[in-house]
Amino acid sequence: MSGELGIRAWFLEQSGLSDQQVVSGVPGAIRDEVRALVLRSAAVLAPERELHLGALRRTFTVRAHDALTSALAPMLVQRVSASAPGVRVRFLGEASGEDNDLGRGVVDLQIGSTAPTSPAIDHDAAGADELIGVARAGHPILAAPVDLDRWVAVPHVVVSRRGRLRDRIDEHLESIGRSRTVVASLAATGAAVEVVRATDTLAVVPASVAAQLGADVAQFRLPIDLPPIPIVLAWHRQFTADVGHQWFRALARDALLTRGG
Repeated sequence: MSGELGIRAWFLEQSGLSDQQVVSGVPGAIRDEVRALVLRSAAVLAPERELHLGALRRTFTVRAHDALTSALAPMLVQRVSASAPGVRVRFLGEASGEDNDLGRGVVDLQIGSTAPTSPAIDHDAAGADELIGVARAGHPILAAPVDLDRWVAVPHVVVSRRGRLRDRIDEHLESIGRSRTVVASLAATGAAVEVVRATDTLAVVPASVAAQLGADVAQFRLPIDLPPIPIVLAWHRQFTADVGHQWFRALARDALLTRGG
């Protein structure tokens, strides 16, 4: 349905008039004015068909896990500023529970690990992130290849915004009859890395995060097989044809694919 027809249908519904009543029961001058109003409204509400980055004035709100944000934000902000200086980006942390911020327009782009189920939300797979073990440089565990026995014998810290002391790694270990000792849970990946940097604990982080760490934090391959974490971009379908949003999505997707490189 075109913008004009959609607004016309809304007008008829709100007024309680039929289409015939509007045509026959309203004076010509008023009909002309109503039609002009409908056309002006349609022009305002219709998505832009051309993109002029130099003139674009817009704020995009992105919601993502803090680990992904720390890897994505520097490159995305740099590219946005270089291409469209009038555009600002707002990064939000993951919600603590279920929310409808995409549907309500609070969030423009959500980056997570699961595909949305709502028909009102469109999405795009943007790759996957492997999980990597990290330890402070010089940690005794790095003196030899990290096998399962040595890995589970060392204290671990985990990342959970809800404070959970277990994650899917513990579930996997239980499935093979093993366990590890988790001594702390941190709400942010950066905080977990700081604990690892200052102690003999270990952590598991996305490869994109590990790639950003300094020489004082070493990384190693995990001694267990874990599938990589999918990376999914999601947005409300009303923005699918929005050229400004298309540009921003493409920029975010490219930054995700090249992060850490």
